Amino acid sequence: MAQSRLCPPMIAQLGTIGLLEMDDSYIEEVYKEYDKRRLAVYEELSKIEGAIFQKPKGAFYVSVKLPIDNSEEFVKWVLTEFSIDNTTVMVAPLTGFYATPNSGNRKLELHMF
Repeated sequence: MAQSRLCPPMIAQLGTIGLLEMDDSYIEEVYKEYDKRRLAVYEELSKIEGAIFQKPKGAFYVSVKLPIDNSEEFVKWVLTEFSIDNTTVMVAPLTGFYATPNSGNRKLELHMF
């Protein structure tokens, strides 16, 4: 049962077959776009004094510890009150990712899709 839960769903496997049959230029363009986003996230996070994180290598996300008191309250603020040109971002608080209480209170996860 655990193996069936952890393996990719059949539709994802079938989609991967299609990707493997595509021209290499498609993969190169996807890589360039991912790399552009990864570097932009890294460069902007590097500007935040007190931010602790590692430069993402192959992941589509980065976990970052910020100089904030409560990641859940920060996420609510970002979604309800913060915007630039009427646009905001979605980040995930990491409070539920730790067994030790309060370990994720200052940590967020950002996705680079």
